[in-house]
Amino acid sequence: MVLRPGATHYQPLQWDEAFALIASELQAVPSPDQAVFYTSGRTSNEAAFLYQLFVREYGTNNLPDCSNMCHESSGSGLSETIGSGKGTVRSTTSRRRR
Repeated sequence: MVLRPGATHYQPLQWDEAFALIASELQAVPSPDQAVFYTSGRTSNEAAFLYQLFVREYGTNNLPDCSNMCHESSGSGLSETIGSGKGTVRSTTSRRRR
């Protein structure tokens, strides 16, 4: 799907056109280090491995993980309020094993 300049709705496009559009955008970036690539934490290891190979071949290592991108603000806020950037609730399964 693509939202073309001036359009109000997304439109479907063919894979060839999608890859050409992505390539033209990446080629227009003055330096690879000005691009940031992101994947979900739900991405499989195999897909994430291939994606990071692509990013490194493009010329950068700007591939932060989802905990960096999604949880940076919550970690900062938690650190200031409770002194820890992580959750403090213990799982019930760890209590059952005792």
